[in-house]
Amino acid sequence: MDRSLSRELLGEFIGTWVLCGLGLMALAVSVTTGTLNYFEAIFIFCFIVSMAVIYVAPASGAHLNPAVTLALAVFSGFPKKKVIPFWIAQILGGFVGGLTVYLFFGPAITALEASLGIVRGQPGSELTAMIFNCYAPHPWIAKNMNWDATVVPIWRGVLSEIAGTFALVLSVYGFNDEDNPLGPKEGLFGVMIGLVLLVYVAIFAPLSMAAVNPARDFGPRIAAALLGWGPISLPGPASSPFWIFWVGPLIGGLLGAAMWVKVIKPIILANKAAGELEKVIEEGTYLRGGEAEA
Repeated sequence: MDRSLSRELLGEFIGTWVLCGLGLMALAVSVTTGTLNYFEAIFIFCFIVSMAVIYVAPASGAHLNPAVTLALAVFSGFPKKKVIPFWIAQILGGFVGGLTVYLFFGPAITALEASLGIVRGQPGSELTAMIFNCYAPHPWIAKNMNWDATVVPIWRGVLSEIAGTFALVLSVYGFNDEDNPLGPKEGLFGVMIGLVLLVYVAIFAPLSMAAVNPARDFGPRIAAALLGWGPISLPGPASSPFWIFWVGPLIGGLLGAAMWVKVIKPIILANKAAGELEKVIEEGTYLRGGEAEA
């Protein structure tokens, strides 16, 4: 394997491990102890995403998300031969992240299950499996609000993931494009991505837990399945199968990239070209006027 590709894959693995290992610990604290409320857990998770991006961007570009990798391959010349290796590195990072969460919070999760009468791997154990993988709707919110399956059917879960990943990938393009005069400086990119996620997750987490990243969901999902949740995690309940969190983000990522590349950027370039033309015309008028006076 090419050494540069090896370094990139290591960066993707480490970044996704940090994102899932530390980020999902915020969910573990919230679920098992209640010492973090809904918004506090979301804020910590999104801040950790910013940290992960800043850590590994110089090594791999910090995709950390199969939807981002696919969008860059389709619209921005990212080598297509690297897509599957990047996906594997991202999913492995998420898997090890899930195991890391359980290493620290396994006993707390077991204690919560015992106190609530939850049988791991049986219906109802989504209440603890959600520490690792996503469901549509959010299990605790659905329980507390007495939602049935009609509130968030599969199509609405997919649509929620499409919307969130659309916003995320559109932001990745907008923040990185040198032709965008309002894009953040390089050091602020990770922070801005975290803020975009914060807005989306705060709004859409009740509907689909706002994965917007197949690796963030699927890697820890594999870990949860192996740790006793079994079919509750993989393939998931019939009302919330795992593929929601692949199909939604991949479609949303492609739509977000297309919006920037095919719609917004051409407008920016056209405005830029028009501005330069006006500048040339103004300079030409000034020079002709000067010659006439001479």
